[in-house]
Amino acid sequence: MLTSCKENQYLVFYFDDGKNVKYNLSTGETIGKLGKPVKDIRTQLRGNDLLQVINSFQDKNYSNFLNFLDRNFINKSHSEKYHYSSRVDRITNIGSFLSKIENYKYLEQYFACGLKKLDPKIRYKLTEIPKNLIKLCKTHDIELNNNLIDAYKLSPDLFSNLLNYEFTTVSKNNIQDVLYQNEYGKNKFDQLINTYNYKSTSLLQYIDNLMTFEALDSFHSVVGELLDYCNMMSKISPKYEKYPKNFFNNS
Repeated sequence: MLTSCKENQYLVFYFDDGKNVKYNLSTGETIGKLGKPVKDIRTQLRGNDLLQVINSFQDKNYSNFLNFLDRNFINKSHSEKYHYSSRVDRITNIGSFLSKIENYKYLEQYFACGLKKLDPKIRYKLTEIPKNLIKLCKTHDIELNNNLIDAYKLSPDLFSNLLNYEFTTVSKNNIQDVLYQNEYGKNKFDQLINTYNYKSTSLLQYIDNLMTFEALDSFHSVVGELLDYCNMMSKISPKYEKYPKNFFNNS
């Protein structure tokens, strides 16, 4: 069974027979089982495929980093026609994979701090991201991405408080959507709060009830319907039921 670790610039691969192989990330040099440089690490790791090597690292943060590179950069297949991305075994040569790790070294620090999900297009440096947001992403298994960071910086307390509530149908991703702002600096949930004086937590609880008891799965549709309702009712009278029962039957 192969076990691996990172020691400074070296990746060290340990075998059951007590021997090991070292790979220098900086130079690409491989020290084989006999303690001498070899040309191809693939022959030294014979019997292990790429994913087995990636998952052999004892430091799961580093293993998560390598899996992230594998899925999102090195073995990523993107279809422009169908607009989806997936992993393919385009690069199965272990040596070829290891030679590309240094190209993405700047992303390693995000996983070193314990994050499991990261937007490949992250534009923030780790030092620019609020520590409490990183903690929330780790605790609630949320992807750290640019929109989330932007939203959190605008309303850190609101975001933290909302995540602490337990909802039946509204998901953690929906709560992220609550704080995302469009190019004009607002979204529909924002409009309900700022224009029609809803309280964020009460509004989310109401939406959660609607989605649960009406068996709805589109958070955005419910928010849009509620905004249309408020636009219409406010023109009729300034006093109207903000949280009507059987909303979709009455609207």
